[in-house]
Amino acid sequence: EYLRTSTTRISCFFNESVGSAILLLVIMALGDSNNTPPVDGMAPLALLWLVVGIGACLGWQTSYAINPARDLGPRLMLWAVGYTPDVLWNFDALYFLWGPILATIVGGLVGCFLYDAVCYTGAESPVNAEWNFPSRSSISFSPFRRGRRQAQTDAEAKP
Repeated sequence: EYLRTSTTRISCFFNESVGSAILLLVIMALGDSNNTPPVDGMAPLALLWLVVGIGACLGWQTSYAINPARDLGPRLMLWAVGYTPDVLWNFDALYFLWGPILATIVGGLVGCFLYDAVCYTGAESPVNAEWNFPSRSSISFSPFRRGRRQAQTDAEAKP
């Protein structure tokens, strides 16, 4: 997969990151039991149309890896059948490393963090929970809601 000549490295990184963030955010929303879950059998269809939509909107610049396995697997196979390293690994300042691998990991982390900070309401969330430290001070990592852990701690502290 060669990049378009008009595409900069920053736009490729941003493109892959946004696509991966959207993919992971929707996957977490579909798999969250606290949300209204999709009808049985509809989650794969929703993911199919999500990947098609990401490809239609973001795929024309970088062939939308959105997952390191979508790029690294074919590269390893082409390397096994004899393609030269200049074509596979050294093309355009190691694009394979910072584009389809690092950008998708960063995008996945951003998408999961956004879902956890904005939508998720479960008690086991490290973002939404208030953390109690030994000095009895509590720090909330989410500006959107108060965590359930603090309410549980307050209930346990009452005699």
